[in-house]
Amino acid sequence: MGWKDWPYWLKGGIIGTVLATLIILIVGFIALSICYENCPPFIKNSLFIFILPSYFLPGVIADVAIIIWNFLIGALIGFIYGKIKSRK
Repeated sequence: MGWKDWPYWLKGGIIGTVLATLIILIVGFIALSICYENCPPFIKNSLFIFILPSYFLPGVIADVAIIIWNFLIGALIGFIYGKIKSRK
């Protein structure tokens, strides 16, 4: 079952998830490059999933919540697009 056979809500959800993940990574790398010398250690380690200090866990939970939220928004947009396209 290829990409073209998937329902529109799933395509939209995946696109929303990829975009959210890219935005989180880009913003994280920009923040890290701006304050690399003066950043606290938990910010320097925040981009590495394998190094999760206990005080950074709320940030990871927030990132996961943002990704899930963007999946739901993308799925809703894809669902609406699929309904509009099927009427033609």
